[in-house]
Amino acid sequence: MRSIGYQMNVAKFPVHHDIAGFVFDESAVDRDLIELLVKCDFTDTSHNVVLIGSPGTGKTHLATAIGVNGITKMGKRVRFYSTINLVNALEKKKRDGKSGRIALNLPGMDLMILDELGYLLFGQAEGGLIVSFTLKAL
Repeated sequence: MRSIGYQMNVAKFPVHHDIAGFVFDESAVDRDLIELLVKCDFTDTSHNVVLIGSPGTGKTHLATAIGVNGITKMGKRVRFYSTINLVNALEKKKRDGKSGRIALNLPGMDLMILDELGYLLFGQAEGGLIVSFTLKAL
């Protein structure tokens, strides 16, 4: 239990969501696919999952639920990032001459969730920071 509590803290989910709390009847989401994704088998083969949809369709809820299940049921190490907060943190580290420090903690992670990636317009510099960050994490 302590290990799960620690991993949940490390993941930094903004809110705790689980798959049981998602209302599939009010969504166009493929329930069978989501039930497959919460098993987190895609992390074993280093595959990416991209949840696409309009605002309010449950992407953050589902991404968080996949991460929570990964920790609690599958023993995965997970890290959740709001993309805007990640870009701000990366820019600050770069200004402080500490580029790459955030990525140093990621090699041990099984799953990295970038939330709200499609809602932001990045300039070339910010987009480069995200690409560099994700490449270092791999």
